[in-house]
Amino acid sequence: MSEETKTIYVFNNMEILAVIVEAVKMQQERYGRPLLEAFDDVVLGCYKYSESHYKKQCNKSYFTLEHYETDLSMFVSGIHIGLPKSITHYLNWYFRDFNTTIDEDILEQLKEQIQLRFELERKKARRIWQCECETEDIRALLHKQKLDEAIKHVAPFILLEKTGKYNGDSLIIDMFNYGYILGKRVERSKKK
Repeated sequence: MSEETKTIYVFNNMEILAVIVEAVKMQQERYGRPLLEAFDDVVLGCYKYSESHYKKQCNKSYFTLEHYETDLSMFVSGIHIGLPKSITHYLNWYFRDFNTTIDEDILEQLKEQIQLRFELERKKARRIWQCECETEDIRALLHKQKLDEAIKHVAPFILLEKTGKYNGDSLIIDMFNYGYILGKRVERSKKK
């Protein structure tokens, strides 16, 4: 009997949560992975399985991995109380032989780590937004500049950076300082 024609028990939300936690626990024990990395591995495995079967059966594109990860993370952390049917359908197949008894300790640890990840992502997004606001005027000014002169001075440094002979972080700082020095030279030459 093929996988598509087998009858399968349909998990409820708590059972889906239990099998995800069980899979994470197995991944963690088998490969010695930290809890959140084991969760990411399980999510990736579920996604690849679901995406390939969905494409075969529906001849349409599935969720993006990012969307899928977010939905599962929000479900496991308790932010969402359920998952879309197009996710649960394939989770039923993927986890059909798993234990549906939930390990509350692992679930609580996983919730805490996922919520911490969300908090860090929110802080990072906020910092990026702040940087965009702080640099908006400068970026608008820079977009009006001609690139020819800049490329002439910067291209050798970029080549060195690409070959690993120049640190990328210090490159930005050095380019700023170099631009400042060139600006000072122009000012001095105008005074003469």
